This record gives sequence, C-alpha cells and structure tokens, in this order.
Amino acid sequence: PYLHNPRLHGRLHRVTMPVLVLWGDQDRLATRDYAEAYAAALPDAQLKVIAGAGHFAFLDKSDAVASAVLDFAAAKQTA
Repeated sequence: PYLHNPRLHGRLHRVTMPVLVLWGDQDRLATRDYAEAYAAALPDAQLKVIAGAGHFAFLDKSDAVASAVLDFAAAKQTA
C-alpha cells in the first residue's frame, strides 16, 4: 500500500494526452497485469514491454526505452 496512491486508478480517465506505459518483462515489483490495467484505464494509452528490463527499465535497457519513446512520439505526430 505504501508504493501507490489508491485513488490514482480512478483518476486516470481524466488524462487528455496520449500515454506510453513502459513495463520491463523482468519487473519483480509491478506485474504485467498491473501495467495492463493502467494502460487500459487511460483513454489513449499504449503498453510497451521492454524485454530484459526490470522495474527501472530506463536504467536496464536505456536504448530500448529511448527507442520506444521516440517511436511513440513519432506515431502520435503523424496521427
């Protein structure tokens, strides 16, 4: 309970911009179900799984995270 705000999930529907949810497939802190639930609760979200990364995917697989962010931004610019 100390790692999250229990009210956050109920507020996600208010987000008005596209969101990229990144999840490391070796994450031992948050499960994939957790990432999928948040991505589903956001109006315009995409879940990207980062292979070989843990909870801190940006540290474990920085190139993969940067690539995912750039790809997401490019796709949203053309949409």
